[in-house]
Amino acid sequence: MKLKVLVTVALLAVVVGVGGCATQDELRHVSRSLDAKITAVQNTMSGFQESLEQERREVEDAVKSVRKNQADINADIIQLRDELQQVRGALEEVQARALQESAGSSLDLETGDTREMLKDIEARIQSVEAELGIVKDRPRAAKKTSAPVPEKPRDSETLYSEAYGLFKEGNYKDSRNKFRKFLELFPKTEYSDNAQFWIGESFYFEGEYEQAILEYQKVIQDYPQGSRVPNSLLKQALSFEKLGDTSSARLLLQSVVSDFPGTTAAESARSKLLELQ
Repeated sequence: MKLKVLVTVALLAVVVGVGGCATQDELRHVSRSLDAKITAVQNTMSGFQESLEQERREVEDAVKSVRKNQADINADIIQLRDELQQVRGALEEVQARALQESAGSSLDLETGDTREMLKDIEARIQSVEAELGIVKDRPRAAKKTSAPVPEKPRDSETLYSEAYGLFKEGNYKDSRNKFRKFLELFPKTEYSDNAQFWIGESFYFEGEYEQAILEYQKVIQDYPQGSRVPNSLLKQALSFEKLGDTSSARLLLQSVVSDFPGTTAAESARSKLLELQ
């Protein structure tokens, strides 16, 4: 508004200076024209600001989605590294045993099939290790005999990755404890709905279907806008089926199909409904 007044005064001064004097109609015409131009500029700026704000929100949503997926990927990488170290240790034991046996027998490891198999396994492990950046022959940590050191606070991604790694190992009880600790410390992060979902999954894979249904329900109630809601409903349906309650299972499957069309969960629910007919 201050800009509008200043521009109006300046323009009127020019009109008066050029014409010597100006009629009231001319002044009103100039003022209306100026008002229209200023309004147009303001509208343009407002639209530009709204567009920038929308783009900012979209970028933030995209970043959150990428970070959420990255957490699961990081957990898988950690698990794969641990498994590779275990395989390498087992391979070393096999090699040592084979060498010991060859010392007292006629088996020739340099030309036999056993040697070739060991070399092939070694090459495959080295290839995967190279892709993951794992250092070969890393010293193994000595077993601790002293009292355990109190656990230090960790960031959300590290704690989540540790919990997910335990889940992938099939260590469901310890995985649950870590996921619950994660939710206690970080109840409202982009990974929280995932953590609650994996708690439900841990009970499901242990055959504790009643408890799994309750944990899946927490995902639906506490994180209604999260991406895990369709899968939680689907797994509730499968849990009810395991318990012999096919009626409840069908209702939930139909809900997934109707409320979340186009999702992977909806496709799985549709297939399951055909099986239950």
